[in-house]
Amino acid sequence: MKNILIILISILFFSCNHDIPIANIQFIKIEKNDKYENSFFLYFKSDVELIENLQKEHLGARVDCFFKNERVNKRDYADYKGFILSSVGDLELISKKDKYTYKIKTFFEQEGIEKYSNNPIKQGEIILKKLQEDIDKQTECANCAVTAVTFMNTTNRYISNAMCLPKREIKKVLK
Repeated sequence: MKNILIILISILFFSCNHDIPIANIQFIKIEKNDKYENSFFLYFKSDVELIENLQKEHLGARVDCFFKNERVNKRDYADYKGFILSSVGDLELISKKDKYTYKIKTFFEQEGIEKYSNNPIKQGEIILKKLQEDIDKQTECANCAVTAVTFMNTTNRYISNAMCLPKREIKKVLK
């Protein structure tokens, strides 16, 4: 009985809504991370401070980008398909003047690529080659959002408003 009470209190605590404002984010630039194959730094601005706000009830803020929608919404995360760019939750605040400027390490993914679990370098090369072949078929922007899940998934996923990552910028870093 004591354990059930502790679990219920924990769920109530973690499911509190801190009314985190939905951020409006704006693309600045994307550049190669020369340390790793298929690794890039994405820079963007936000009108909301994201790290401290999201730490109130969320884990691992990340950025995900899709070609398929004008907006990024919860349905995009139902099957985790359609990503073209994703990150691993290492959001870094680099400036507080003129809004909040962030940097995050990202990597490209490509739906339908066989996973080479024993050879991640080969997988990265194949993904980048396939993306270069397919990118001209896509719309002008990949739509990106900052997202985070809650502790124990007790409340909704946080999703910022979408920003446009221009296709021409993606093409530049793929060269």
